[in-house]
Amino acid sequence: MGSPQALIEAIIVCEIEDADLGELAAFLARGFGYPTSFYQSLFDTLRRRATPDAYPKFGYALKRGGRIIGAILLIFTRFGEGADSFVRCHVTSWFVEAEFRPLASVFFARGLKRKDVTYINVSAREWTRPIVERQGFYCYSAGQFTMSTLVNALMVGKEAGVRVVAGSAATQETCSDFERKLMSDHAGYGCICVWCVTGGAAYPFVFHPEPVKRVVPSAQLVYCRDIDSFFRFAGPLGRYLLARGKLLMRVDANGPPPGLFGRYSAGLNPRWFKGERPRLGDLAYTQLAMCPFTRARFGEEGT
Repeated sequence: MGSPQALIEAIIVCEIEDADLGELAAFLARGFGYPTSFYQSLFDTLRRRATPDAYPKFGYALKRGGRIIGAILLIFTRFGEGADSFVRCHVTSWFVEAEFRPLASVFFARGLKRKDVTYINVSAREWTRPIVERQGFYCYSAGQFTMSTLVNALMVGKEAGVRVVAGSAATQETCSDFERKLMSDHAGYGCICVWCVTGGAAYPFVFHPEPVKRVVPSAQLVYCRDIDSFFRFAGPLGRYLLARGKLLMRVDANGPPPGLFGRYSAGLNPRWFKGERPRLGDLAYTQLAMCPFTRARFGEEGT
């Protein structure tokens, strides 16, 4: 295989380009045990979406002699509008061939070096979490709160004057252009998108239809304006989802939320960040949201 110096000189790090995607889909499929078609579908989705200027569209590849030996997929999104906007990146599907693992930490660090970005990892497998922590990530959501839509529909009070309408509705109430686009994008990804309308304002909610234990029809909260708005409208949202066959709602949490009925599971699907601490209740534009039913079909997504 040659001297270590020759090995290092033969290896390059580069942005993933369209020409790499066929080889990359097969590479990641071998690494994670997914069908190649899953990554082909993901790349089609990423190809069609806008990426902030000066950020890679797909992430980075580690190559030796023109062949991919490692990759890290990065999904960059600009959130908000104007001076208050910021860039967040979902770090997903990073993998290096076993022969080149000694180079993995340096390769991953290079892909996560931007100081103006908040990086999140929402699906780290348990064995990878020490590696995630060594890369400078911290846990911001330690578990999941799962609630019955029926129980909360019956037990949580009905706030007067609240209407729950489909995300495709042309609401005239107050909300940002960014949130309108977010709702439209996630409806296109197959998510359940609704507005809670009250008092002249429209509050956006996005749910990923993800069966619990692969059989119980359920919905994972993917986006809300702030987590308190979800607690406020949990009753109406539960009734809306129950009417559409969803028996459970699940939300990122660090403990049981006050006033709701369900079970908190510490250690279930923890979320990680590097940079500015994210808020709970926002998994928008992550692979989880953009590829519905992934886990139900193929098993848990890995890092």
